[in-house]
Amino acid sequence: MRHCCLNCQLFSLSLYVCYKLQAGAGEFVISAYQELAKQISVALMHEERRCGYFTRQKLRMWALQDDISTSPEGNDSG
Repeated sequence: MRHCCLNCQLFSLSLYVCYKLQAGAGEFVISAYQELAKQISVALMHEERRCGYFTRQKLRMWALQDDISTSPEGNDSG
């Protein structure tokens, strides 16, 4: 299997678009997937600039993590 990843800096976030191809995949297939990964990255960056989707989701996850870590059920020391 061949792994291809595209690392894209999305403001303060890192975005990885990864896929797995068969070992014998031809150059055309590899090139097509690399182009697809670039287009997905551009679309996601556009979405972040347009409405701040990833920033909002990051803040929501941090708030949930804080809620879980401060709740009695989320405390591992008990």
